[in-house]
Amino acid sequence: MKLKKNLKGFKETVAKLKDTGNGLVIKFPSCSSVTQDNYICLNYAEAMYAAKLLAKFARKENKRHIKND
Repeated sequence: MKLKKNLKGFKETVAKLKDTGNGLVIKFPSCSSVTQDNYICLNYAEAMYAAKLLAKFARKENKRHIKND
């Protein structure tokens, strides 16, 4: 599964998710020739905890943006 962002017609892959059978590997490709790709490796339980934390963070950020608008 790939997450892409579209900047003025230029599509860039910002993250790739791979299910290994034992867990998940998320790859964030480097946008530069002088930096390395970043990887996050999580087992399924860790991935569920991370998803819950990120969802909570996203809700909090959305409330903050709505309040500031």
